[in-house]
Amino acid sequence: MASSYPGGLDNFSTSHQDNVDEIIHASTVNDNADAINKIEAELGTDPKGSAVDVKTRIADTETVANAAIPSSYLDTDGTLAADSDTKIATQKAVKTYVDANAGTSETLHTVASSTSSLAINFATADVWDITLTANCTFTLAGATSGVPAGLTLLLRQDGTGSRTVTWPGSVTWLSGAVPVLHAAASSVDVVSLFTLDGGTTWYGAQANPTTLTSSYRKVTSKQVVNTVTESDLLNGEITLAAGVLGTDKMAKIVLWGDWLQNAGSTSGPWFRLKIGSTYLFSWQVGNTMFNCADSATRWTWRYEATIAAANSTSAQVASIAGWCSAFTSSSSGPVISFAGMNDGSLGSGIGLRQSFHNGATQAARETLNGNSTSAEDSTAALAVRFLVVNGVASANYDTTLRGAIVEIV
Repeated sequence: MASSYPGGLDNFSTSHQDNVDEIIHASTVNDNADAINKIEAELGTDPKGSAVDVKTRIADTETVANAAIPSSYLDTDGTLAADSDTKIATQKAVKTYVDANAGTSETLHTVASSTSSLAINFATADVWDITLTANCTFTLAGATSGVPAGLTLLLRQDGTGSRTVTWPGSVTWLSGAVPVLHAAASSVDVVSLFTLDGGTTWYGAQANPTTLTSSYRKVTSKQVVNTVTESDLLNGEITLAAGVLGTDKMAKIVLWGDWLQNAGSTSGPWFRLKIGSTYLFSWQVGNTMFNCADSATRWTWRYEATIAAANSTSAQVASIAGWCSAFTSSSSGPVISFAGMNDGSLGSGIGLRQSFHNGATQAARETLNGNSTSAEDSTAALAVRFLVVNGVASANYDTTLRGAIVEIV
């Protein structure tokens, strides 16, 4: 029977049987027919296509497969904006796209010496290992608008330590306060920064915040005697750590002590509360309300003050209240007097003093209440000073602090 191949597929019979009329055994014919059917089924119809024969067609296919892809099929646009099903992105285009949209993931850049300023570029790396060799001002760059970007900064203190970082104003700290770096030589801090808008705003967090002192105490007495020089009753021993006030914390200060005036003076001690370089309050015991008189008795005093961050690291509000007892030269009374808290030397402390003295015992007690403001940079350490000026320089006139507590709340 004639073959239909290659235009169509044959279906040769495989049921031949031996007989005297056939020269070839039926089994052989059947095997051949079965093999032909399977070959045709594998190749399908028209296996040579437009080629001269199947062999030529296979050779042509291999030539095309081994040849370079025509440039018309390649897409070199790093944004892959075409979004095409018929284009092939080049390796360079894919890298450009990934770098821009996924960041230079886990790429490390090491800065062995920060000097006093350092530009941190996200396009260079997303992990920076920086050794601080000076107080350093950072700038941030390299983020793409509309594309999330994150930076991890490993900040190492050099062998000297106590290096600080000044951050760009574009950084918003999730803790509400600028991080305080560990000061010890060779100590390490990790800071993470993240932006969604190309760096207009960076969100920052310190992975290992410094444990800031939450309370300070002075339990040893401090006596100021035989001098009229302004002296710190806290003896320079209490300093608010850098960053401890943040933007929403408050320092509560309690101070107590006593004083002696048996030197012929009529003036009580002049107290002043100071934070950093700002005098918050100033008042003189008895001034304009009563005169002090000699007494061998020590008279007590106690004051409480608060210094609170005013939603900023560079603005504070303060208040004070307290009392001081004294011995007065007046034998008349009882008398109640009022006066402004500020004695004219400072413009910061505003408040009211009230005194009561009993002529029969010549004992007086002065109370005060006031408020004030300051604009100290609390990202730096701030010394707290409770200052006094005695009425006269004498061994029989002294003001003594017995104790003080400062708590951060």
